[in-house]
Amino acid sequence: MLASFIIPAYNASATIVRCLDSIYALGLAEQEFEVICIDDCSKDNTIAIVEEYAKQHTNIILLRQAENHRQGAARNRGVSIAKGKY
Repeated sequence: MLASFIIPAYNASATIVRCLDSIYALGLAEQEFEVICIDDCSKDNTIAIVEEYAKQHTNIILLRQAENHRQGAARNRGVSIAKGKY
């Protein structure tokens, strides 16, 4: 796997679509990268949006934090499972 995109998200419904669309617009084959979204206890519909993308793309991983630990902890969790070279 070439790349891992790690996206920590907290109440990101206003921006997550643009973020995911920009990743998929790169034109990479889905087997070349993974998208790891870590929801940090959002109170909006961020999870629902990512779940809809996951229905259309096989390379999205959605993780949910049990407690809000802020972006650093969410990012570190994503890095810990990332399989990409970059």
